[in-house]
Amino acid sequence: MVADANPLTFPLSATHTLTPVFDFSNRDRGPSWQVFRRRSVHRACGRPGITARGRESELSPRQSDTRHKLLDEFATQLLERGYPGISLSEIAGAVGIRKASLYHHFPDGKESLFAEVSLRYIEELHTVLREALDTPGGLGAQLSAIVAGHAADAYRSAMGMRIFDSTRYVGDDIRTQVSQRYVHALIAPVTDLMAAAVDRGELRPADPAFLASAFLELAAVAEPLPPDTALPPAQGPPNPPAVVPGVVPAVVELFLRGAAS
Repeated sequence: MVADANPLTFPLSATHTLTPVFDFSNRDRGPSWQVFRRRSVHRACGRPGITARGRESELSPRQSDTRHKLLDEFATQLLERGYPGISLSEIAGAVGIRKASLYHHFPDGKESLFAEVSLRYIEELHTVLREALDTPGGLGAQLSAIVAGHAADAYRSAMGMRIFDSTRYVGDDIRTQVSQRYVHALIAPVTDLMAAAVDRGELRPADPAFLASAFLELAAVAEPLPPDTALPPAQGPPNPPAVVPGVVPAVVELFLRGAAS
């Protein structure tokens, strides 16, 4: 275990030292969830993010219910409007409390809510990923289960992109907490899967982090387009199927066998 030299960086390998998980050095280019996925695919060392489970266990059922409602409403607004468009007054009103009471539950306001919504989202996805990795039948079955999750939008990529985009508006401590937990919960397990497959000789010798990154990029191809995506009529049917037939085996075959004839 290597101690964090910088809370925004993680060790890569013996030949690569540190690289930022989030890189806002050129903000004019805008954030990219794909860039985030590529740069954070390397296994992280350090402490995972701290959740609010301990605090919730000390709350009364009514307080806990109010907190969950606030988190749900915040998540809804985050997905619909993005971080800058979130209104704490509207969130409090939707839950039936005063805005001042919201700060009783979340003293730092938007940042507190954002941190907990993000960590909750990551934990939900971690459960989906673990179920896929526990699929019996070997590497091919596990990869197929991961791709099938993407095809069914089980990883809720739209929310993931909103969360990543929002990290530019929060402090370094929240950004670090969210990014570290993302890597530990969603990237490291896939990297470990690739490392084990390389050790067994099922995959050719290669950097497991690179293999994980390449696979996750391919898996994302299976994700359905958002329903409000505007396309010219000639580019797609008016009511495309939720899952494109054959996409799961096609993605896995491309990863394992390549595109060469």
